[in-house]
Amino acid sequence: MRRPDRLLAAQLQQRGVPLVAVENALVLATARRLIRPADAVPLATIRSLAYFLPVIGEVLACGLIQTISAICVKIERANQRP
Repeated sequence: MRRPDRLLAAQLQQRGVPLVAVENALVLATARRLIRPADAVPLATIRSLAYFLPVIGEVLACGLIQTISAICVKIERANQRP
């Protein structure tokens, strides 16, 4: 793991961000990438935890902390697309 990612993870922990909120942000961002239209311009590879900061904020602001199972269902469906 890259040093900047370790530092950011430590900062999130120090701020009291629940690990489940970070996990849900990872899943939500992944789901959004997977359900994009097939003809959309390909997105760049995610190379840093910092990519997920806006989504972590969204999860915290919207109270999505306990909804990971619903997001996982969307990911499964997207993975089953032809």
